[in-house]
Amino acid sequence: MIQYGWQQKRHLFHRHPGPQPASYYQRNKAVVNCATLQIEAASVLDIQNNPGSTFASVLSHPNGNGKIRITTRDASNFENSEPFVYPSGDFSEFSINDGISEFYTINPRAGAYYILPSNATEYGSVIMTP
Repeated sequence: MIQYGWQQKRHLFHRHPGPQPASYYQRNKAVVNCATLQIEAASVLDIQNNPGSTFASVLSHPNGNGKIRITTRDASNFENSEPFVYPSGDFSEFSINDGISEFYTINPRAGAYYILPSNATEYGSVIMTP
């Protein structure tokens, strides 16, 4: 379950159909802002490439932390290195308590290299997905 602020706001995210675990991706490429965010264990929040969003505090969930998925920039230009960028906010509690950050590419070209986010100083578990 993904919670932020003081109530669930599932209308901003679309849930993939199928059995648990819950998996959410951003419904549109709009900027999303919230005061607090929790991603429960076995849940996934795929924010795609949306560095303009702000999750002020990404807190630990009492049942354990899930996964946030982040991709690189727009697929229209693959000629340069591809940096991943976290949304703005404090991910330290999420990271310290074993939150999972998955970085994935949308680049079909072989041989590209990627740069981890410069706006993060620590990570929980990291998954790199081609």
